[in-house]
Amino acid sequence: MLKWFLLLTAVFGCGYSIYNYYMKTTTDVKAPTSGDYSKGNVVMEHKSEALTRTFTYFKPENLISDPALVFVLHGSRGTGDKVRFQSGYQYDYLAEKTGEFITVYPNGYQNHWNDCRASASYAANTENIDDVAFFEEMINYFVEKHQINRERVFVTGFSNGGQMVYRLAFEVPTGFTAFAAIAANLPIEENLSCKKSQQGVSIAILNGTEDPINPYHGGVVNVYGNKSRGSVISSLSTIEYWATLANLTVKSEINLANSNDGTAVIKTIWTNSASQESKPNQVRLYTLKGSGHVMPSKVVNFARILGENSTSIEGAAEVWSFFQDVSKLNAKNKENNEIN
Repeated sequence: MLKWFLLLTAVFGCGYSIYNYYMKTTTDVKAPTSGDYSKGNVVMEHKSEALTRTFTYFKPENLISDPALVFVLHGSRGTGDKVRFQSGYQYDYLAEKTGEFITVYPNGYQNHWNDCRASASYAANTENIDDVAFFEEMINYFVEKHQINRERVFVTGFSNGGQMVYRLAFEVPTGFTAFAAIAANLPIEENLSCKKSQQGVSIAILNGTEDPINPYHGGVVNVYGNKSRGSVISSLSTIEYWATLANLTVKSEINLANSNDGTAVIKTIWTNSASQESKPNQVRLYTLKGSGHVMPSKVVNFARILGENSTSIEGAAEVWSFFQDVSKLNAKNKENNEIN
């Protein structure tokens, strides 16, 4: 009897370990013990009724005056708390280290964002939730309560959150200083429901070449059999759309990192030629070679069903570095304009 019990225990234990390996995202990192992690909400109107939208946010212990604001958006079926965990709390640790920004983790409507994909079957899209207004209200909230700097408001998002980043870049390009989309390509034109402002923005995109959900080279988005999100264009076509819009014509590549697990990171930057008038926009593509539907991280193990992670870079650090570079370029551009 003991023999059979031990055998069954081993079998179930092995099965549980395999399930966790393929289906669960894990990290050994714990949330910061310093700083303040709080809940907030704004009340909006939807179909003539009050709709309470919620978010959580991390305020570092030694926050500077006139701080920046960084929104981090979750993917499908996610929450703010979930993407905070999925990012290994790295945005909070960066905020605590620098004291420069407050990190905000908004909650989508019924765990989704109303992005640009017209055919998507989740309620945020079918009920046409005004997520753009939600972000405008949150910014007002943090201006009033924490005196954040409106000229340093940033947004990054993963998967469905990355798609929401595109909506914000399309429809309120001047409402944010810079954008960063992860594991997301633009929808094909026939399935794009956003209003294009036709205004250039600073944007970075971080996409895996072996993404099983958001195909790097374009195609149907398939979320475990749900294909209602339609098709997307390629990562290269996506970034070239934004580079062209910003009138950035010079392309350079940097082999940023290689890893023993077979993944690598190529950073491609679009800039102006020396003969062009200087513009403050920056556009970057991080090609995560061999990587899947993940946020690149040195400290987080994404569920293997989503593909390999790109462990040679820390996504949060790269995104924040990009945001800082854009801020510096904007400040320099503003100074030059004042001198002239």
